[in-house]
Amino acid sequence: MKQYRCARRGKVTVRVERSERSERSPNARSWVLFLILATSLPALSVAAGIPPTISGDSSLDAITGLVTAGQFQAADARIEAALKQPGLSPDMRTALEFQRVRMQRMRDDFSLTADEVEAKVRKQIPDMTDAEFADWDAHGLFEHITIDGERMYFKRSPSNLFHLSAAARARRQGESSFVGSGLPKQVNDNYIDYDRDVIRE
Repeated sequence: MKQYRCARRGKVTVRVERSERSERSPNARSWVLFLILATSLPALSVAAGIPPTISGDSSLDAITGLVTAGQFQAADARIEAALKQPGLSPDMRTALEFQRVRMQRMRDDFSLTADEVEAKVRKQIPDMTDAEFADWDAHGLFEHITIDGERMYFKRSPSNLFHLSAAARARRQGESSFVGSGLPKQVNDNYIDYDRDVIRE
């Protein structure tokens, strides 16, 4: 039903049309916004690194365990098979895709081989021996994980060595290649502790 109201301005009568549709538009807009959020939030969760919560699913738990253990090929094969299952719920699809994102992030963060780490450290400690490198590695000063049977090192582990080892700092030649963060010491130390403990956790 259309409604009209009139307003007289001088000698001119202004006729304004107001429809029921315009009165309902705030509710309509709210409903559209709800639909947009409902469809986009799962993707945003994956992008933000927030794992979806699905309890009591043994297949998802098994895949998560494989990723944590660095068995990426096996995990990816199970994810691929699970994504092809008919009737897969949106939450489960999001959870599976999150595990794929998680594996890629781990690959990106742990992207150096032992030879690459040693070469980067040797640029700052030219007279470092293989035994010294092996000793630092054995004591966990180069953060690493095993991905599909291959030991891969954290991309900042060569520079982190000089945060973690006074002996390495004393051996370093030339000017420091890393710049202070400018953060308060306690905050900076917390970041260093995180880098050191990320794998052990």
